[in-house]
Amino acid sequence: MKQSWKPGTVLYPLPAVLVTSPAEGLDYPNLSSVTTDDFEASVQAVRVLLEYGHRHIAIIGGRPSFSDVSGQRFAGGRAAFVQSGLPAENLVEYGEARFCYEEGYQAMHHVLEEHPEITAAYAIADVVAIGAMRAAQDAGRTVGKDLSIIGFDGLALGEYLTPRLATIGQSVERLAREATGTLLDACLLYTSPSPRDRTRS
Repeated sequence: MKQSWKPGTVLYPLPAVLVTSPAEGLDYPNLSSVTTDDFEASVQAVRVLLEYGHRHIAIIGGRPSFSDVSGQRFAGGRAAFVQSGLPAENLVEYGEARFCYEEGYQAMHHVLEEHPEITAAYAIADVVAIGAMRAAQDAGRTVGKDLSIIGFDGLALGEYLTPRLATIGQSVERLAREATGTLLDACLLYTSPSPRDRTRS
């Protein structure tokens, strides 16, 4: 993850919490983070596809070199495939797709044109998966029969698609609760008087 502030910016040491992005490596005082284990969740997603007998799998979406979340999800999916012992050429990686329906559509369209042997895809975000489902249908594939797609995020919209979107869910409520608790704890530590101050009062 890249720093978003300009050189010379004055960074006040106020407590802050990142949600879904790690704080490690960011030179910002009092910065914490609450994240999903994107790597391990992605390992599990691809293992599910492997357990269902898929041997030609694509991983699509995101820009791993630009986004830490994309990078972790790609790495986890790749690790699961490598652990399976299948030939490396059976895995197709297409990472030039932002987290949106349109680019998910374009990514799947490209993958199916170049690699028609693909029988399953792990889309690293549900919005990418939804676009990919439509591209597969437009290409004459039947999602859930001759092509399986699994997403990531657990968007409610996935429940209303036909077929329903298989996905790795992450609880927004839990992330928000954990982040709020972490921030409040950090604020208490930040505002607590030093022992010397307490003596004077």
